[in-house]
Amino acid sequence: MADNVTLPGTGTLVATDEITYSGDTAEVQLFRLVHISGAEGAKTLTELVTAAGSPAAVALTVHNPTTLYHAIMLAATTNAVRIKSGATALKSIHASSVRDSSYFIKIHDSNTNPPVAGSTAVAFPIQVQAGQPRDIVFADGGLPLASGFGVTIVTELEDTGSTAVAAGDGSVVFGYV
Repeated sequence: MADNVTLPGTGTLVATDEITYSGDTAEVQLFRLVHISGAEGAKTLTELVTAAGSPAAVALTVHNPTTLYHAIMLAATTNAVRIKSGATALKSIHASSVRDSSYFIKIHDSNTNPPVAGSTAVAFPIQVQAGQPRDIVFADGGLPLASGFGVTIVTELEDTGSTAVAAGDGSVVFGYV
């Protein structure tokens, strides 16, 4: 914990506490955006924020410098790609659709390069509805993938589905560590 540090780029003295919680590597900092002086300067951030009559002006910043992103603009294929070899954790999926029907993102826990739509085992299927965005954020450490992180994107839900989507049907962005 560090108290009474200078807010980067401002020269303002603020109270700050750094918190680390189990299962995540994100750095969390809380800032009380007021000048700290006198007896108040010796108090912790918790004491300042919870004290009767204290300003509740607190900003939360979360930094996770290890998150990587992979974007796919849907092509007229199964969009098969091994995004990462070896163990990883899927943190988020942000998908868009301009199709008249659903498409399916198939997450493969596999080191096959690239995964094969219809034959590489599906670890986690996701439906993206016609004309709708789909945002999924996995809690805690993310969706663990032990062998590798592969993706196929097709028009059928069943594991054996291998029909390609059309070019321009949408886009998908994956966040992973």
